[in-house]
Amino acid sequence: MRGHSHILLGLAAALAVNELTPYLPARDPAALALAAGAAVLGALLPDVDSATSTIRDATGTGARPDWKARRVARALGLRRGPVFWLVCGVLLVVFSVLGLFTWLAVRTVAGGHRGRTHTLLALALLGAGAWYLGLPPWALAFLAAYASHLLADSLTRSGIPLFWPLAGRRFHLLPFGIKLSTGSWVEYVIVAPIAAWALYAMVGLGIR
Repeated sequence: MRGHSHILLGLAAALAVNELTPYLPARDPAALALAAGAAVLGALLPDVDSATSTIRDATGTGARPDWKARRVARALGLRRGPVFWLVCGVLLVVFSVLGLFTWLAVRTVAGGHRGRTHTLLALALLGAGAWYLGLPPWALAFLAAYASHLLADSLTRSGIPLFWPLAGRRFHLLPFGIKLSTGSWVEYVIVAPIAAWALYAMVGLGIR
């Protein structure tokens, strides 16, 4: 699924867990903002293994570091000219080096797109880390969102290696005839009502 779909589903997952077992501190804006940020990160992190993912683009380690360099230069208020292009050049080098190291690290750890970051093992390791930290609300939100990413990608045609390393075969939650294509209209039909419920739950959490 697309990055924005994963974000919405991740936030909805964090809120859904809270409906079942309340863990989010109501009327605590700072704690809720931290949990929301953790949920967004958890929803996007599995796709760190893709150079075209939202999280790689946001961090400047994606496939087009030149785009990121220009966006950052514009965000700094620079207009096209010698200084603009000088800053772009420096940023391009920085983002290219970061992208190279990220690619090497991801290739070694994840083994390619929708690889080891899309497994129950990865979720279990992150869960162990959250347990070690005492299961703070932001960590639970992160785990719920991470799990939602795995669930969402298991609905797609590509599937995920959910049970690696016990089984290398890709897991598909849906039968072949109704598997989703990333970015298709079906994706938005599924995400839209979930996002609407998440907004409702978020407003309710703020007024409890």
